[in-house]
Amino acid sequence: MKIHHIGYLVKSTDAYLKKCFGDVTIEKQVYDPVQKSKLTLVKLNSDIFIELIEPNNEIDSDLKRELSIKGEGFHHVCYICTKESEYLKYVKNAHLLAGPFNSIMFNCEIEFYTQKYNLIEEIVKSF
Repeated sequence: MKIHHIGYLVKSTDAYLKKCFGDVTIEKQVYDPVQKSKLTLVKLNSDIFIELIEPNNEIDSDLKRELSIKGEGFHHVCYICTKESEYLKYVKNAHLLAGPFNSIMFNCEIEFYTQKYNLIEEIVKSF
């Protein structure tokens, strides 16, 4: 498995982009009804992305509550998994937090896990 993106929870995608990145290329932007959030994928280099997660202010959601408690910042690391054997090895020692979900952003199944030290990780399955 390799890192695909790092997710950040933000109040305003536009403000965060302007403050932290300046002029960048937005790879993809979607509204995800499962996460009740606007998701923006920003390309950093040929292999790594940043995903900005902006919860809908008018809808009560877990992400909106998390943003109000923790503030803006790191949310998760996402790994892309292309082999079922890699996936099974990883999840053997992890605890499923949420999912599987059909990801509108990645057009595949995703899951959220926690492993050692409470690190939240997402797996995009492309096998």
